[in-house]
Amino acid sequence: MSNKMNEFLTIKKQYDAESDLMAELEKKPLSEGQVKDMMTRGFNDVDGATNLKRFNSLIDVLKSKGLVVKDSPVSFEEYKKANVGSVVFKISTYRQMEIDELRRLKNHITPSHPFEQDRKKQLALYDDSPLEVIGQGGKNIIHYKYSQNGVVKITGSGWRTVLHLLPPNPTGDDLNKANASSRLYNDARAEIKIVFDELGIELSK
Repeated sequence: MSNKMNEFLTIKKQYDAESDLMAELEKKPLSEGQVKDMMTRGFNDVDGATNLKRFNSLIDVLKSKGLVVKDSPVSFEEYKKANVGSVVFKISTYRQMEIDELRRLKNHITPSHPFEQDRKKQLALYDDSPLEVIGQGGKNIIHYKYSQNGVVKITGSGWRTVLHLLPPNPTGDDLNKANASSRLYNDARAEIKIVFDELGIELSK
């Protein structure tokens, strides 16, 4: 009887501990980053990876219950503060540079002459994908070409963009997509100008 009682008490303690943990996570869920840190901190790479694999199914269950949540995204301003001394761009802006601007930027921050190495800088790209912008999606920035009252318009360009055609005189969703892409391009050009002016790099004409 005493052995069974001890086994029962062991199971009861485990049950109570699990209940307390679930209640705690309901009040304050763990982030994915916290879970990864918990599973790998103090372990070597192999043991850390083993822990993650071992508890993967449990972590998925906790995610489905909202007890493990995605990490809070870092704002662009926070990212810039964390990368002081680097040349910082949003990825969406970086992809809307013209190819010759991209070449000038890379030549400027990675000088080819040894005596210029003191001005070498790191390029830091802030991942602002997925873009919460109507008409955007995928790895390329989408721009649109259409005619408005007989005048051909293009919402933007860049080395990593694709151009989609819209029907003449677009309305509704088509017009909203074009306007959103145009604003995205204008914001990117403003950001590029600020950084290029600071670096003394000439913009494309």
